[in-house]
Amino acid sequence: MACSIFVGTVSRIIRKRSGSSRIYNLYFKLPVKIRTYSCSSMILKDKLVSKIYDDIIKSEQDARQYRGLELRNGMKVLLISDPSTDKSAAALDVQIGSMSEPREFPGLAHFCEHMLFLGTEKYPSENDYNKFLREHGGSSNAYTAEGNTCYYFDVSPNFLKEALDRFAQFFLCPLFTEKATEREVNAVDSEHEKNLQIDSWRLVQLEKATCNPQHDYSKFGTGNLETLSVQPKSRGINIRDELLKFHEKFYSANVMALTVFGKESLEELMDIVIPLFSKVANKNVEYPEWKEHPFDSDHLKLEGYVVPVKDIRTLNVSFPIPDLRQEYRSNPDSYLGHLIGHEGPGSLLSELKSLGWVNSLAAGAKPGCRGFAFFIVDFILTEDGLEHTDDIVTILFQYLTLLREVGPQEWVFQECKKLSEMNFRFKDKEKPQVYVYSVASRIFRYPINEVLSGPYLLHEYKPDLISKLLDLLTPDTIRIAKVGKEFENICHETEKWYGTKYRLDPIKEDILNQWKTVKLHPNLKLPLPNDLIASDFTLLPIDPENLNFLHLFVILR
Repeated sequence: MACSIFVGTVSRIIRKRSGSSRIYNLYFKLPVKIRTYSCSSMILKDKLVSKIYDDIIKSEQDARQYRGLELRNGMKVLLISDPSTDKSAAALDVQIGSMSEPREFPGLAHFCEHMLFLGTEKYPSENDYNKFLREHGGSSNAYTAEGNTCYYFDVSPNFLKEALDRFAQFFLCPLFTEKATEREVNAVDSEHEKNLQIDSWRLVQLEKATCNPQHDYSKFGTGNLETLSVQPKSRGINIRDELLKFHEKFYSANVMALTVFGKESLEELMDIVIPLFSKVANKNVEYPEWKEHPFDSDHLKLEGYVVPVKDIRTLNVSFPIPDLRQEYRSNPDSYLGHLIGHEGPGSLLSELKSLGWVNSLAAGAKPGCRGFAFFIVDFILTEDGLEHTDDIVTILFQYLTLLREVGPQEWVFQECKKLSEMNFRFKDKEKPQVYVYSVASRIFRYPINEVLSGPYLLHEYKPDLISKLLDLLTPDTIRIAKVGKEFENICHETEKWYGTKYRLDPIKEDILNQWKTVKLHPNLKLPLPNDLIASDFTLLPIDPENLNFLHLFVILR
């Protein structure tokens, strides 16, 4: 049986009598929004759901249906209905990552992520979850980052309910058995061993090793056999007890975001999801926030020389900036990233390419954690470019000087806005598993009705915010990493966890002064306005007289 809730203003209700049977019909002056739930969903809404959001902003090309929920236990949920899907999927993001783990147990948050897969009170077999998914065309994975941990899976559409039942138990009653704990620490260690030869992992950990050592960002988040078994045992500590403490302390519904994607209707998805995940305890965990930046004044104006595993040559320039997540509607870092990363005539890249020093560059904000972030400019260098790193940074500061001289330009923002709108309108239709974990990880970053559009759309032009951000990109706050095998003979320090050879020096004062006093470069200019950005996407009828020409054009191609 279905029950209906009428939403909106009904301007007129006319009650008509139909024959002697005294059947009454209700006539409404349209339009009236009607939200229909099963009776069981209505009961659940009253008891287990505090808010429902049916105003999720989505792309015009997106035929999927969306609904946001806030459960009374504090968990945020996004439901996605797509009757045509060939896979169902779900992801749960916990706003707790490696930066929240105890300093004496590096990798504990990552270890906890591994252990949740290995049996629960309802499904005690260690392989039940993954076995069920494999048998029904699915797969699973998870990751632990500095500020969050995300679990996700996909499965054949007819088996979403059963998969979700197994998945929910991770956050209700994991076993953390002694046997699994002893064995799984080796899996964590194997993962770390695999990463030892990957330069991206090595560079990130080197960045952490050279920041403020008292800051949580400096932690070794992956963990290995040494940190999760050998060292705890040498101190008489059972690491399983620490896992239980960590899970009990931090795995709380109020810091969890769930995304579920299925072929079922939104009402049917509510009936599946709400009873399962409303059982997760709300421990009122406070969102961790780091108001101090890991790159404090003692860890700026430094240049590092790094020996990579692969034969690569890069120059990585970084500046500490505040956390800008609250400014997503104006996104000042995307404005600067757009200009610094521009590739047209007069751009930074075109000048560096003409000198034969750089092949490509990327610029923009790199998220840190709640409270801090980084603005980075990464250059892929030629062999000659590795000999001119200081000159490259000089030209970078000349371009930043140009941006300060001309000031924020609203037409540039409007171009970025149009491009973002076009990208959102025509964005690719992601695979369900990728979609759910990418959306779940940003539910806490944006209002739930903007969780799809927030990373794309720009709304407010704030020139003062652009100027303030630009003023933070100075020689006094710079950090530089020069990466190349050519530096092997001068790098005599070794990073503890990955064995990366490096050298870290203060940047010479005369170089800093040179960067502080740069003049405008004669070849650097703002890009010209782009008149080719589409704004009207109306489909027009084809003139029949042109059909023969179009047919011939297709044949010739």
